[in-house]
Amino acid sequence: MNGKHPDINPEWQNPEIPKGYDQLVCCLYSDGSYDLDFVNNTRRDFASEQDECSPVRVSPFRDGFLPTKSDWQAIGIEVIDFG
Repeated sequence: MNGKHPDINPEWQNPEIPKGYDQLVCCLYSDGSYDLDFVNNTRRDFASEQDECSPVRVSPFRDGFLPTKSDWQAIGIEVIDFG
């Protein structure tokens, strides 16, 4: 899903979900940093941990914008809060 948000990069498209994974998620850390990763909801693991796949490094938001949990949810990306 690519929800509307005033600070989203208009060129953003959700990356293709790798085989064996269920969805794109945002791993949000207490310092405000984040990684975009793919999760398998049955095994409860991340693509970056299991397949030596790097987390997604491109942000869906414009440069300089620091997204909050609600911003991620507004564009249809579930947040896993590691804060």
